[in-house]
Amino acid sequence: MNRYIGIDSLLSRLTRNPNLATLDKEAVAEYVASFTRKYAEPDSLDIYEDEVEIKSFRGRLPKDCLRLQTVRIGHIPMNEVRRSGRIGRYEYALRNGVMQCGFEKGKIDISYLAMPVDEDGFPMVYEDEMLIDAILAYIKMDQYKLLFDNNKISRESSHQAQQDYAWAVGQYLASQRMPTPEEIIEIGIRARFSDIGTKRR
Repeated sequence: MNRYIGIDSLLSRLTRNPNLATLDKEAVAEYVASFTRKYAEPDSLDIYEDEVEIKSFRGRLPKDCLRLQTVRIGHIPMNEVRRSGRIGRYEYALRNGVMQCGFEKGKIDISYLAMPVDEDGFPMVYEDEMLIDAILAYIKMDQYKLLFDNNKISRESSHQAQQDYAWAVGQYLASQRMPTPEEIIEIGIRARFSDIGTKRR
């Protein structure tokens, strides 16, 4: 059985750092959702099934949907879920949590990946130390960039947070699978960001 930790545990660890003492539960939850969309493996997410109602050629996906797994219109399945394409004779496109379809009214059956949540609706994180370390480094990296931009910390501190993030997320991805070329490029860009875009005038 999978074990999870809640946002309160992450917040407690983060706010031990005086520079992160003003973080709140809602902000940490947003960071967790953002990180999960980028990097989480299916094993750390739950699979749900739902029905999307199409009206005026559009239907809204469930709010907790991070990644579609399968889509079916009637008896016609979509073999591979992409951002746009065809299901049988119908064209579709996915944009900002909305499915635009080539028919005016109807229903679409979907299965999708979502984060498990606690009784208050806050996301929970799979209890994997590499995953937790990567999420904490992601939050610290972004917060330190904001602090640097507001002259609250040194360039060196911001740069170190970027490097710590690149190392932690690289370790996590390597423990799960080989990162894609796009992920390697993104991690490298974030790790070098302070060298190319955050010098004080």
